[in-house]
Amino acid sequence: MEKVEGGKLLVIKVDFGDKIEKVDITGDFFAHPEESIKEIEKRLAGIKKDFDEKEIAEELQKVIAEKGYQLIGLDAAAIARVLKKAVDQK
Repeated sequence: MEKVEGGKLLVIKVDFGDKIEKVDITGDFFAHPEESIKEIEKRLAGIKKDFDEKEIAEELQKVIAEKGYQLIGLDAAAIARVLKKAVDQK
């Protein structure tokens, strides 16, 4: 959980073994279309738990740009950073 730039709350819950199995992204940000967050969660499932934060942020940014997703109150770097914190805290 983190307050990201702009004061929005970003919460990421993660289940993992050797790889990330399930990601749940919630908070008080906005995403359009609404299902874009579910797509990002699916993209994160299956990555190694010792992932490189910068690489994941870049990959997420590509997906966001290619699909035309609009994220208000968070960005790819924030998602990668909070995901890394969630994995490291377990």
